[in-house]
Amino acid sequence: MAKETPIFALPYPEPTDPPNGAVQIEAAVERVEEILAQIEELLLNAPAAGQIIIVNGTNDPVYKSVTGDIGLSTGGVTSIGEEKVATTMVKNLAITAAKLADQAVTNAKLGLLAVGAENLNNLAVTEAKLAALAVSAGKIAAEAVETGKIKASAVTEAKIAAEAVTTAKIANLAVTEPKLGDGAATSRKMKPTVGEKAMSAEALVLEELYADLAGCQLEITPAVASNLVVTGVFEVVAVEAAVEMYGSVKVDAEAEKGTVARYRGGAASARSTVMQTWVIPLTAALHTIKLRAKRNSAAKGTVFQPGTKMSYQLFAA
Repeated sequence: MAKETPIFALPYPEPTDPPNGAVQIEAAVERVEEILAQIEELLLNAPAAGQIIIVNGTNDPVYKSVTGDIGLSTGGVTSIGEEKVATTMVKNLAITAAKLADQAVTNAKLGLLAVGAENLNNLAVTEAKLAALAVSAGKIAAEAVETGKIKASAVTEAKIAAEAVTTAKIANLAVTEPKLGDGAATSRKMKPTVGEKAMSAEALVLEELYADLAGCQLEITPAVASNLVVTGVFEVVAVEAAVEMYGSVKVDAEAEKGTVARYRGGAASARSTVMQTWVIPLTAALHTIKLRAKRNSAAKGTVFQPGTKMSYQLFAA
């Protein structure tokens, strides 16, 4: 059989074929004419930009455009067509950070729980990045929420679990009067401000002007406007018959209270104890309370220990 070369096939006689020059020359001429006709066809039909010569199934050369998964430019440069790279064509770990365009990784591209804490920059999760109700109790680490992270007035009653506010959570002096409901402070809950101041000097000889009873003095600062109940007890001895003694209380720089503890003695050396109670309104400020006494007669008298004292109790107004 005759052997053929690719594209432009020519008949060649087999070595065993008998010589037949005229037939063989005629066959060769016919084949050359066919080839020349194909070349003429290629030359007469101008190709489109980017076409190449392809040998078809009948060994005829023709112009064809490149189709399928690649493209060919007029400069002879090939390129991969859009959406032609399938998942199976990509090697594992081949897509590095440098291969990703900015904002190419959308939420839909992330697998569930794919973003771990180590993948986030510090302060990267801003409020705008969080969906409504996305931060549940389970997502907050212990002691992670500092005071500075809480918006003013954000902690409402509905945000506090039952019995969540323990004693350790309340700052000193934080529970002011407006924080207490009516009737909330029962006598069992109150720590009363009470006390007693005893006369420290052995005796005080009464004069016609009021004098302080040493030791019977109190400095007090109520947290709120309050009433101070003061009871003065005076142990009096008449030095002379018909002595008259007044006991009173002085608040700050005010004059003595008009209501007084009064004693009128009879015989000399008579001894007696008199008492008087005052209710004194006080503001939320420092106040000085003093127990004082004087004689209101020409006759003399003395106030003695140990019975002379001042008892007090503070009540919120």
